[in-house]
Amino acid sequence: MMTHIPSIGSVMTPFPHVVQIDDSLRLARTLMVEHSIRHLPVKDGDTLVGVLTDRDLKRALDPNVGLPPEEELFVRDVFVPDAYIVDVTEPLDGVLEELSTLARALSFGAER
Repeated sequence: MMTHIPSIGSVMTPFPHVVQIDDSLRLARTLMVEHSIRHLPVKDGDTLVGVLTDRDLKRALDPNVGLPPEEELFVRDVFVPDAYIVDVTEPLDGVLEELSTLARALSFGAER
């Protein structure tokens, strides 16, 4: 008997909010706070180019890092390009397996 494997879309939160690559970090932070979200897809026009996380924002806005003031920083300065992106119809087990493989590879690389 074969068990039905749910799609990744069945367990993820939809992303009704996005930022453009040339938006200010101030705008991105406002969206995150207003909507209680920690990740924003980043687009360049209509093309998805990466993701901006609350962690990226915190690091960028930390005065000890030495980056320019917040009003001079833009999403393009701190977002993560080439984020792992899958279609919402992908089977959940395949996505989890791929993420596990990526995590092991990153962990192995960090040990060197």
